[in-house]
Amino acid sequence: MGMSNVEWWDPPRKIMIKLEPHQISPNPQDGNTVPLGHDTFIVMEFRGRQFDALIPTSTLVDNKYVPATLAGRNGDKTIVYFPISNEGRPTWLLTDAELESITA
Repeated sequence: MGMSNVEWWDPPRKIMIKLEPHQISPNPQDGNTVPLGHDTFIVMEFRGRQFDALIPTSTLVDNKYVPATLAGRNGDKTIVYFPISNEGRPTWLLTDAELESITA
C-alpha cells in the first residue's frame, strides 16, 4: 500500500462485516470452538482475489459478524482494518462493490 495515494478519514467509520459459516475457522457451527481470547481465521474471496484475517474470537458477534473500521482510501480501494489479533492488525483493500457485498 503506497502511502502517497492514501486519504485517511477522520474520524474513521465503524462497520459490521457479515460472515458465512464456511468463512470462519474454526467453524463454531461444526462444534469446533476455541476458548475466548484465542484467534479465529476468516477467509473471503472476491472474483479470484482471496483475503484472510486472523481476528480475536471474542470480537465475533453471534458467529455471523465481525466489527471493522473503514480508515480511508488508497486510490480506488477502501482501507478496511479488522480488530487487532496476536498477529497484528489485518488490513484489506476492497473495491466499493466488494465492500458493499459484505457490509451488514
